[in-house]
Amino acid sequence: MDEVIESFKVLLPQSIIDKLDYSKASLDIIEDWLLEKYPKISELEKQDYEGVARYVGETFRNELNTAIWSIQLDDEEIAFFGIPVLIGDKKIASPICPHALVTASIDRQKGTFFSTILNNLLKR
Repeated sequence: MDEVIESFKVLLPQSIIDKLDYSKASLDIIEDWLLEKYPKISELEKQDYEGVARYVGETFRNELNTAIWSIQLDDEEIAFFGIPVLIGDKKIASPICPHALVTASIDRQKGTFFSTILNNLLKR
């Protein structure tokens, strides 16, 4: 996890890197960068996709306190088969898939999608 995030961070402008502290506020910063660089999902590069998804997931995990990473590899019928998700926090009714959040963010073009989802979870 850490290696992928660190490899991703070195590709970012220093002005962005300096603000990535795994806080709720940093979610809007990384989302703004994502939307500026990728106006369409079809343009999203794998390394950035993985990096943003993992950064978002780690930020959610830290904020939700008891959330943990999980990956299902034994049942191909599961919606997020083979994709890392967050589970375990009482605020999480169903698994949270950061990869799905990344593509939804690009689709919605809001700039506050990640932080809104996290804030809604924290209100539970």
